[in-house]
Amino acid sequence: MEKIIIKYLNNEASSMEIEKLNKWLEDEKNRNTYKSLVKTQYLIDRNFAPQQNKAPQVIGGIKKQKSVKRNFSFLKYAAVFAAIILGALFIYYSTNGVNNVRQSNQITLELEDGTLEVIDGDKEIFSSGKSRIVKDEKHKLVYKDNTISTANELQYNTLRVPFGKTFELRLTDGSEIILNAGTELKYPVAFLDEGNREVFLKGEAYFKVAHDSLRPFLVSTSQMQIEVLGTQFNVTAYENDQKTKALLVSGKVSAVPTLSEESVILRPNQLAEITDGKMKVSNVNPDKYLAWIDGNIIFINDSFEVIKNKLERKFNVVIDNRYVALNDIKISGSFETESIDQVLQTFQKYKAFNYKKIENKIVITKP
Repeated sequence: MEKIIIKYLNNEASSMEIEKLNKWLEDEKNRNTYKSLVKTQYLIDRNFAPQQNKAPQVIGGIKKQKSVKRNFSFLKYAAVFAAIILGALFIYYSTNGVNNVRQSNQITLELEDGTLEVIDGDKEIFSSGKSRIVKDEKHKLVYKDNTISTANELQYNTLRVPFGKTFELRLTDGSEIILNAGTELKYPVAFLDEGNREVFLKGEAYFKVAHDSLRPFLVSTSQMQIEVLGTQFNVTAYENDQKTKALLVSGKVSAVPTLSEESVILRPNQLAEITDGKMKVSNVNPDKYLAWIDGNIIFINDSFEVIKNKLERKFNVVIDNRYVALNDIKISGSFETESIDQVLQTFQKYKAFNYKKIENKIVITKP
């Protein structure tokens, strides 16, 4: 990571390396390390003092300058500028939290060695260990080899889907997964021949799990773990939502809250919701929870506060609601091809409000 920081300071980092740096900064310990590396005084006094002919070993990776005096002035002020920008980023992360950081508009795949691949591009074949990864059709990534890992430790890939997009994935065991907007899924390149098939989810995904009675399939989130042998279900676990949900479509799953040892067996069309560590199970109409798979959104007596998060992910916008009374109303509606303006204009029939759009930001105010 130090090399990427150095490349960023020298304006040599690629967009993928900058995204990796942003992801790394989500950890508080990393932010502290990062802050110390980009202190202005350190960069000026230690890296660019005229009597200094080499970069400090603590960061490493900087080549000696052939003409230190000639480059000193330019590099000095470039370092000051970079430190100011990066310092501002540090403050932004510390004060606003990672949930307020806008995601990249590209679907990316992080391989086990840390390499970031852009899935939105024209490249169709990727390599991850012994597995060939093929972009089959436009919105699907397929791990072609149905292999079993012979290593003692699993190697993971991480697929990230930004706001405004969805994407499909097929794992080496044949399991099919559809990822909703704003979702991150970490999964093994190949599963072991024994033990569980475990993946880690942040966001929302629909799973069609290939049956394997000897290797249960686990979906782990921050608040819930779902265990299955082979079935179809939907999991919602966005970090900025108040609830984590698991909806069973067919088969049978076991849902276990992270803070409890008590598991619940779900039947088809049952929804398990965890709020503040407590789980509730109810019978529901699955259409509302699965509409996103077809690109639609359905609200049934939902509060605007809940709806706001879904609209942000669906349309890749930031909604700044400055009309607090709007959060109290309950809204029902179904939308397919409507734009964000058409959706908001429909909501205005429930309760009057004003809004204005500035690029991808929507500001809602009292009428």
